[in-house]
Amino acid sequence: LAPTDRERAFLRAVEALWGDGERPARAAAFADEMAKVAAAYPDDDEAQTFYALALLATLPRGDASVPIREKAGRIAEAVFARNPKHPGAAHLILHAYDHAALAPRGLAAARAYAAIAPAASHALHMPAHFFVQLGYWREAADSDEASWKASVAWSARRRQPVTTHDFHSLVWWQYELTQLGQFERAQEVAREVD
Repeated sequence: LAPTDRERAFLRAVEALWGDGERPARAAAFADEMAKVAAAYPDDDEAQTFYALALLATLPRGDASVPIREKAGRIAEAVFARNPKHPGAAHLILHAYDHAALAPRGLAAARAYAAIAPAASHALHMPAHFFVQLGYWREAADSDEASWKASVAWSARRRQPVTTHDFHSLVWWQYELTQLGQFERAQEVAREVD
């Protein structure tokens, strides 16, 4: 059994997430439980970031998601302001604000996230979501080139097959190069799948 009230609160949230029912109902129950944890521990960065994560798990599609995205983003931004090297806070800001109406709010986290987790392919790729939406094509291409190379290096270190490479970032990188008018380089990048 969990020895502290905080740990028991986190476990109740996990039980709600992985308990009975369909995924949307479980995600909502997880968010409700994490709201309680966050309220009980307002200075606890992990309680706050997991609450933001729980909110993001409830997102509807399209513009209906904006109010929840804003709420989750504000929570993650408060953690990021206290601890600008918190990888979860930076990551969740990016997922929260990954919407055309909110993208400018994620720019600071986009510029910081890759430095927080420089060997993580996803951390290197996520900033590109913002750079593309804001028209920063060179920064986007640099992000996705770094992301692709990190995924290849990760696979090589672990002797994993080519299927573990981050082809998502590769496709983005090729697109970004075409937007920069670097068509020959974009073709070279496309041949990386050979």
